[in-house]
Amino acid sequence: MYLYNVQVANFFASEILSERTPRKRADVICHILDIAFHAVEAMNNFELIVIILGVLECTAIYRLKLTWQYVERKQPERRKLFKDVVGIGGRHVRALMLSPRWYRTWAYTCSK
Repeated sequence: MYLYNVQVANFFASEILSERTPRKRADVICHILDIAFHAVEAMNNFELIVIILGVLECTAIYRLKLTWQYVERKQPERRKLFKDVVGIGGRHVRALMLSPRWYRTWAYTCSK
C-alpha cells in the first residue's frame, strides 16, 4: 500500500511541476484541491487527503510563490482553508494527524 501512496503523490507532484507557467500550475493545484475536498465530502477518503496535503506541502511545490498567488485568486476560500489546516511548515497537519479526531476536524472544516 505504501508504494501505491508514493506513486499517487509522485503523480500529483509531477502533474503540477510539468506545467511551465504559474497560471497552468495554479490550474492543476486548484484541480487537486477540488479532488481533496471531493475526497472528504463524497468518499470520506482520509488517506487521499493525507497524500494531497503532503504533496502540496513538499518544498518543490510549497515554494512556488507566484503559482500560489494565482491559486489564492482563483479559490481564496480553499487556499485559506489549506493554509489553516497545513499551517507554517506543516505544523498543524502533524499535530492534527496525531490527534484521534483528525478526520472529523478536517471533514467539519471542509463542510463549512
